[in-house]
Amino acid sequence: MSKTLNLIDSFWNEIENPINNRQHLFDTNDGCFCQCGTEKFIKRTKNPIEMRSFLMIGVLIDQTIFSYDLYDEFRTIFRYPGLLNHPTGLRGCSPSWFAYNYVMRDKVDWVSVRNIYEILFIDTKNWFYENNQIENFSKFKKDLIRRVEGDFRDFPEMLNLSEEIVN
Repeated sequence: MSKTLNLIDSFWNEIENPINNRQHLFDTNDGCFCQCGTEKFIKRTKNPIEMRSFLMIGVLIDQTIFSYDLYDEFRTIFRYPGLLNHPTGLRGCSPSWFAYNYVMRDKVDWVSVRNIYEILFIDTKNWFYENNQIENFSKFKKDLIRRVEGDFRDFPEMLNLSEEIVN
């Protein structure tokens, strides 16, 4: 779990850096980005490739488990950021946003995404098992695959990664 926690801590350290958040791209009270601020933030981080991968997969996992009764308990360990839809301001913008348009599409490093996906997924799986939530983990896997199939339907790379990692 230390790799996941290091990635999470690295994210929050970047958020606390005034240079990265000087335009208030991230609302620390809500723990969320407006989608329009993500690229500026990612560009200013120490490792933009890793940060994009972390945000894509962290938001994906967080959104998948958001409606579960155990979400608050999950959040005590896994403090992933949220992603707000612009202009509505509603939480739940698709994590495919991080690979979505022509500006971002070429910036996605699918090898990095795979590495981050494996780390975060395995630690999430271990958390479910350590907390005797095996049934919820089975549901989580199905929900995660469904979300990827819907949100990333234009990204066969992500569909393939999910098949490899989740199943």
